[in-house]
Amino acid sequence: MFRDKKAEEAEKLIIKHFGLVKQVLDEFQKMVHDYVTLEKGFKEEAYQVHKLEHKADTVRRKIAMKLYEGAFMPIYREDYILLAEVVDEVANLIEGASDFIVLTRPMIPEFLQDDLLRMVDATADSFVPLMDALDLVNNDLSQLMDMTRKVGDMERAVDELEWELTKKLFKSRLDKAEKLHLQQLIDRIALVSNTVEDAADRLEIMAVKRRA
Repeated sequence: MFRDKKAEEAEKLIIKHFGLVKQVLDEFQKMVHDYVTLEKGFKEEAYQVHKLEHKADTVRRKIAMKLYEGAFMPIYREDYILLAEVVDEVANLIEGASDFIVLTRPMIPEFLQDDLLRMVDATADSFVPLMDALDLVNNDLSQLMDMTRKVGDMERAVDELEWELTKKLFKSRLDKAEKLHLQQLIDRIALVSNTVEDAADRLEIMAVKRRA
């Protein structure tokens, strides 16, 4: 994919970074499912979210160092820095949502549980086509665009679930404090999928620049 050694090393770190962020998402997905179903394992999974987020952040810093050392052509280095920052923000947001659940213990009423779990699942799933798009950034632009469109479709599905959850929540008889508490959780999860889409947009820009 790349010719010089520094670029190859940076590429491996970028792929590793994406993989770690996907692990953060997967662990959060398990955590929310366990939390909603009252399984005790959610606390251990929250701890794993922290550990994996820290690993991802360490790899992000290594990517920045490789770029500082001269990996890739100068015109492209900013693209890789911005991509790594956006992808790392996905992990940061997940860690924040995980902390929110562990520290504030929101009560998830039964009438919201299915939609909330679907929202979390769709958010985790949206990262898969993003990883596929990364493999295509220097190759097939049309296939890359197909992958980023999938990310966008999944983000819209999350938006629709966010809308339904919010509508059900504020039509319910829960008190205002409970509603606002749950709305914060819904908003935190929705922001993750928005950020995944931002990363997909960044990959599109990178691919187009390489064909200009």
